[in-house]
This record gives sequence, C-alpha cells and structure tokens, in this order.
Amino acid sequence: HRPIYLLIKLVEVLLQGRAPWGFTLRGGTEHREPLIITKVEDGSVAAAVRLQAGDEIVSVNSVPLSGSRQEAICLVKSSHKTLTLVVRRYRYSKNGSYFFIFLYIYIYFIFFYGTKEELS
Repeated sequence: HRPIYLLIKLVEVLLQGRAPWGFTLRGGTEHREPLIITKVEDGSVAAAVRLQAGDEIVSVNSVPLSGSRQEAICLVKSSHKTLTLVVRRYRYSKNGSYFFIFLYIYIYFIFFYGTKEELS
C-alpha cells in the first residue's frame, strides 16, 4: 500500500466585479469550526477565479482573520468592486513528491511571514 499525503497550499484570488460574489461561507469561531467555503455558484465571479468548496478562508483584503464568521462577512460585504481572498486548500495525493514540495512552500511561508497570531 502506498501512503496518502495531505497537501496544503495557500491560494490568493482576486475577484473583480461586484457582489454577489457567488460563494457560501460556513463555520467560524462562533461554531468552533474553520471558515469554510461550502458552495460556489456556477457562472459566478467566485467560480471564474476557481474558488472551491472546501477552501478555508485565511484573509480578506489583506486582513488576517481571527476566525470569526461575522468578521469575515463584514469584510466581504464592505468590498464593492474587488475582493481579495487568501484560502487554505487541502487535497490528498498518493504522490509523495508533491507533498514535500507543498510542505517546503508552507514552511517557507511560515518562516518568512510568521504565523497568523504574529501578523495580528
């Protein structure tokens, strides 16, 4: 049996246009869950930039999130023509080489940019 690796990568997307952006958000510290995109509407601005159900929102318009759903919603709703999101994307792979590439990128990011707590 070959091992299965969890791949984690940070993806920055720029949505341009105007609300509605075309995605649904669930979770938050209020619910003791991460902020997860649960649905992306077909043909929406979010679909055009390839946001995916399961993406975890890390920051909105360069503001690192504390994890509060209300905070995320306020930041998204205050965006009128552009919305920049950084999402954490999780995938599984049987190919270990990809795992180590993403692990290297993740460690590099933490080393040079610090953790979310340090950015606050």
